[in-house]
Amino acid sequence: MANGHQFAHQSLLPNALGVAADPGPFPWQQRLYERFLRSELPRSIDVPTGLGKTSVMALWLLARADNPGLPRRLVYVVDRRAVVDQATSEAERLRDWVSSTPEIARALGLASETRLAVSTLRGQFVDNREWLEDPARPAIVVGTVDMIGSRLLFQGYGVSRRMRPYHAGLLAYDSLFVVDEAHLVPAFERLLDEVTRELTGTLGPVRSLGEQLPPTSRLVTLSATGRTHQGESFVLDANDSEHPIARRRIQAPKRVLLHDLPADAKLSDAVVAKARELLDREGPPRRLVLYLDRRRDAIAVAGELRKLAVAGQTGKNKQPTFDVELLVGARRVWERQRAQEWLAEHGFLPSGEASLERSAVLVATSAGEVGVDLDAEHAVCDLVAWERMVQRFGRVNRRGLGAAEIHVLAQPPAAKKGKAKASADEEEIPAETGEGSPEDGAKGGASGPEEDSDLRRFRVRREALSSLPRLPEGGFDGSVAALRSLANRAEREPELAELLLRATT
Repeated sequence: MANGHQFAHQSLLPNALGVAADPGPFPWQQRLYERFLRSELPRSIDVPTGLGKTSVMALWLLARADNPGLPRRLVYVVDRRAVVDQATSEAERLRDWVSSTPEIARALGLASETRLAVSTLRGQFVDNREWLEDPARPAIVVGTVDMIGSRLLFQGYGVSRRMRPYHAGLLAYDSLFVVDEAHLVPAFERLLDEVTRELTGTLGPVRSLGEQLPPTSRLVTLSATGRTHQGESFVLDANDSEHPIARRRIQAPKRVLLHDLPADAKLSDAVVAKARELLDREGPPRRLVLYLDRRRDAIAVAGELRKLAVAGQTGKNKQPTFDVELLVGARRVWERQRAQEWLAEHGFLPSGEASLERSAVLVATSAGEVGVDLDAEHAVCDLVAWERMVQRFGRVNRRGLGAAEIHVLAQPPAAKKGKAKASADEEEIPAETGEGSPEDGAKGGASGPEEDSDLRRFRVRREALSSLPRLPEGGFDGSVAALRSLANRAEREPELAELLLRATT
């Protein structure tokens, strides 16, 4: 393909991304778009939170207008969503943009009255079947792991026996699977890896008139946690720091402060106390996010904060001094929609530019760690697996509009009295410890062969967090730049790489 034709629609890249021409797309978006034009798809894309991973949809769509060799369908797979699916909103925006841009519609082979097919496969949505109507029509399919996986395995939920092979065939061939936060679903990633591998091997296409029929599917995983795939990962480079918006977000100050808690302390009380300390500071209203691993702790914290918000007031019309919202998984549709409205009204979402009359506090479990583009000014949280801590850091000061504090309350696990039952909302991982040096975390008991596995896990996670660069004013640097620096160090230092691996689920 000649270079002139290859870049025929490059000038439309800002429009496709929905960004202003000045300063324009992020450099990584430009580079990935050009790779798509050359059909050079990376195995994984590791881009920090706040730099627009979902834009992969737009990059694929615009590149396919010039490169029909790219897969015809983009299948965007998500693990879970606690609020209305933002990936579907992005796909619908692209559909409207294509409809209003005739030259792109023509380049995609869409007839004048035909729109880009956009379908959502998840529990609360009814499949509109647009992606099934015409196998030759470009389509974006947004689906959950169970909905996409079951169809690939000829067991589609709600799909008749006669239609199951049709669903499996359309997904297995000529599709680009984009799996968001694939580290959460390693078994599903392995399944897709095996499917795409097999379909390029013994079950692969045949050549006819110089073309592969049917075209094979490809797999790309998205991550913001520094998780890579043996040199096949697409990552930021030095040029990204030259973009004014990207630079501000990469360097956004995030001071991480570790606080040790005794094993017998009540975690929810400690979180409430730290949140209250942040709320009582002088200054304008602020947005806080409080992350708790256990659902019961999150519920307890939200309940206590709501009491504090109206403390000392009498009468029926009590006006809270700050607002509180609870974000957990396994909630009904209307609860998710109401939560999204609250987040937007209080400025926690990119689209929510509300000016606050009073401070707002979001209390969340792991449901608020992925799939929700949160942006808070400060955070308080317990200590969990390394990749989850990275996700939490990414939900604080992501736009780089201030200086954030992230308080991590680290508590060694209490002596076991029996196996704790995992919560229905997320994995039950003991909370964890830290203020100062890694050795301070040894307060939970002696190390050695007899050491409890939970305590060993706690120590490793605390040590991983303590490997972040130290700040002159105290605490650790949790900025995107610091996390990138740590990942680069891990490539040169095997011991650090092993530590981060052990601290990861």
